[in-house]
Amino acid sequence: MLTAAQAGRGWAFERLFGWLGGPVSSYLRGAGAEDADGLANEVFLRVFTRMVDFQGGEGKFRSLVFTIAHHLLVDDQRRQRRRGRVVTLHEMPLSRQLDGADPAGPVR
Repeated sequence: MLTAAQAGRGWAFERLFGWLGGPVSSYLRGAGAEDADGLANEVFLRVFTRMVDFQGGEGKFRSLVFTIAHHLLVDDQRRQRRRGRVVTLHEMPLSRQLDGADPAGPVR
C-alpha cells in the first residue's frame, strides 16, 4: 500500500487515510484541537505530499503521521492561547455585563 501511494495511486491514499484518519482525528479532538477534522486533513496533506521521500514500513509511517499530527496540534494550541477565549454575552455574568455602567456603553 505504501509503495502504491509513493507511485501516486489514488486508491492507496484513500486506504491510508481510512486506516489512520479516524485515530488521528480522535487524538487531535481528545487533545483539545479547535477543528480536529480540519487539522487531520492538514496532517494527511503534509504526509501525502512527502510520500515520494518516505522510506520504511507501516510502523514508521504511522509514527510519521502522528508526529506531524502532534506538531500541528502544538501549533493549534499556541494559536488558541494567543487568541484567547471568545465569550458570548449570554455566557458573561450579568454583573459583568452592566457593572453599574451605562447599558448602552461598552462592556468591560
